[in-house]
Amino acid sequence: MPALETCITKAQARIETIVAGDSDDIMALAQEIESLFHDINHVSFVFGAFAGSKRSAEIAAMEGDFNTKYDSFSKSVFQNPALSARFKALFADGAHGRQGEDAQLLDVLNRQFLHEGAYLDAEQKQRLCAIDQDLIALAAKFSNNIEDAKLQHAVHVTDKAMLEGLDEATLAAFRKNAADNGKEGWLVLIERLSVDTLLSTAANRDFRKMLLQAIDTVGTQAPSDNRPLLPEFARLRHERAQLLGFSNYAAFALDGTMPGTLGHVQAMIDEMAPMVLKLFSQDIARIQDYARENGGPDVLEPYDAAYWAQRYQNAFFSFDGSAMSEYLPMDRMLDGYFAHAQRLFGLNFIENDQLPRLHDDIRVFDVADAQSGAMIGYLYVDPYAREQKIGGAWMSQIQRGSATHLPAVSLNLNQLKPDAGRQTLMSVEEVSTLFHEGGHAMHGLLGAQAQHYQILQGTNNTPEFVEIHSTLQERWATSPVILSQFARHHETGEKIPESLMDAYKAAESFYKSAPIVRLLQNAAYDLTFHAQGPDFKDADDTHARAALGHPLAPFARPYPLPRFRHLFGDALSKYAAGYYGYFWAYIFSAHGFAKFARSGDLYDPALSARLRQFYAQGASRSSAEIYAAFARDEATPVALMAEMGLKPDAVVPPAPAARPSI
Repeated sequence: MPALETCITKAQARIETIVAGDSDDIMALAQEIESLFHDINHVSFVFGAFAGSKRSAEIAAMEGDFNTKYDSFSKSVFQNPALSARFKALFADGAHGRQGEDAQLLDVLNRQFLHEGAYLDAEQKQRLCAIDQDLIALAAKFSNNIEDAKLQHAVHVTDKAMLEGLDEATLAAFRKNAADNGKEGWLVLIERLSVDTLLSTAANRDFRKMLLQAIDTVGTQAPSDNRPLLPEFARLRHERAQLLGFSNYAAFALDGTMPGTLGHVQAMIDEMAPMVLKLFSQDIARIQDYARENGGPDVLEPYDAAYWAQRYQNAFFSFDGSAMSEYLPMDRMLDGYFAHAQRLFGLNFIENDQLPRLHDDIRVFDVADAQSGAMIGYLYVDPYAREQKIGGAWMSQIQRGSATHLPAVSLNLNQLKPDAGRQTLMSVEEVSTLFHEGGHAMHGLLGAQAQHYQILQGTNNTPEFVEIHSTLQERWATSPVILSQFARHHETGEKIPESLMDAYKAAESFYKSAPIVRLLQNAAYDLTFHAQGPDFKDADDTHARAALGHPLAPFARPYPLPRFRHLFGDALSKYAAGYYGYFWAYIFSAHGFAKFARSGDLYDPALSARLRQFYAQGASRSSAEIYAAFARDEATPVALMAEMGLKPDAVVPPAPAARPSI
């Protein structure tokens, strides 16, 4: 905390100097305002690394206070009457005709003045500040409850027969969890991504039911009950939006995004959901018939679908996901990602054991341009789950690029750590997650190279644009070019058989509708919550009103609001009324990857050069402009539907038009 306070004190002195100046140069003023946050953001990034990867009780207790101090400083900048009046006057006269980064900087700062309440009256400003302070406290409580719930709702097993289907490395990790918590047997800590994997591999139906019940009760029971927080989020976010002149929080959150309006996003969901749900229901029907005929339940439940989908793939496509994992040891998959990034982006990764790390599990890599040898930045890879680490998978900024510092980012997973001498085996989905977060990491590093302004670097943009960069990388994760070179048996070193790769390819589109249905249902929950205003009744009511209207949609296992951290883990999370961005990004990334597939070379030199530039642009232009420079045509849903097994002529709705981020 002293580091933050020192930076704030220095920056506040600079504000007084800026206000006292008399320059009429809008760019000079904008650059001064932007630079006020450089040192403060650096401290914030470091604190965020501790909060995510080494989350002690002390750090958790400090988080709300830290964010409160940061927010108060931000308000002291953007609500400063003299500074905001001067910016507004100069912006009106000097913004016209600006190009490139300068135009984008002015646009971003102008929107930030508006969103921080610069032009409200004194009483309204005070109320906006109070709302944001309350939201910060709520978000800290919500996040801490989610972390506490991992152990509170842990599934304790004493009969090994319940764990049929799990590999020895997973069993060893669960034994260690139990021992660490003074228990016999096996203890499964409830973490979203690991539960997803277990539901597809665990043969015991009662165990699967326990897992799904455990994760779906996260955030619903004392002492980590998030349900009382939800009405407060609804009330405060709605009031904040209305103070700023928006009809509801969804309208506020969509201001400046690619779709621009709630109506545009809702139309996309309404148009695409019926086709995806039709395919999903066909997949579930096939799974149900197969399960019924092969000793499974007469009626599938949501905790059955993923497991029996795996069995179906094995029977009809000769694809065995567990056998595939034997050829996907994590270290080799990480090497595969580095080799992929070297070919696609022209980058080299060299391990560096001299830099400080928050935990011994973390590995650090120098990232350099393969052709010139010039350093690009640093990549921290933190692969394993542990007690003081938050759940999920994510990329975070540790340091932005500057004249004196290289950018640094971290790639964070939550794989189960194996016993000494064993290797972590990844599922196909986990390899995709590695490449997904790797996409964010490359955006964070490459996107810091050409930008003069730190605020326009890397992933500092809206979700629907940022997630294009990550979901695009997923397409390479299990491509034959990666698997044939890096998939090796964890014990024998044998190359993955061609027959197994062929079986995976044949099975690839089956049940690919499930994650898309989950995205659509999550987006509907999100938008319904944030568009309804303060009249929030309870989570079940919102779930019912936001339901996609298909009885099988719950089989995709969407996220109940009390554990929906994307929406409530930060006071003004970009994913609040922004979760639709994942689906939007899937349309754009499938469209972009199809260009490589059609070229016949997944590393086509001309396309790769354009793609590197797409990542390197960071947030320096409008999102639509940056994507158009890479794609050179308009994104349509056709490629995504084809990935799911739908023929192009089945795709009726038009593409969601990419609107400029203005």
